[in-house]
Amino acid sequence: MGESRKTNSNKLDQVELFYQPEFDVPLVAGSAAWLICKVLPETEFQQKYDMFLADVVGAWADDRVFSNGHWLFDNTLMNCAPCTTSQAVSSIRQEKGLT
Repeated sequence: MGESRKTNSNKLDQVELFYQPEFDVPLVAGSAAWLICKVLPETEFQQKYDMFLADVVGAWADDRVFSNGHWLFDNTLMNCAPCTTSQAVSSIRQEKGLT
C-alpha cells in the first residue's frame, strides 16, 4: 500500500471501501475507526514544516473497540486476548463477514 495512486492507480482495487452518508470520501472497511478531515489552507505551515493542518468533519469508531468515550483494546480484543492489533482487526473483519 505504500505506493502513490499516481504511480499505481489500481492500488485500492483489492480493498473493500464504503461511504458514509453526506461524505463523498471512501473509507476502508474493517478499520477500528475512521476520520474525515478537511485540509485547512495554511500554506506557511505546509511549506515551512511539511505539515498539514485539518479540521475533522466526521469521526466514527467500531463500538466493539470504542465505547463510552474509551478505547477498549486492552480488555476487549475480540476473543483473542492476548493478541496483536492486527489479530483483533482480523477478528472484527471475520465477525462482519469481510474475509
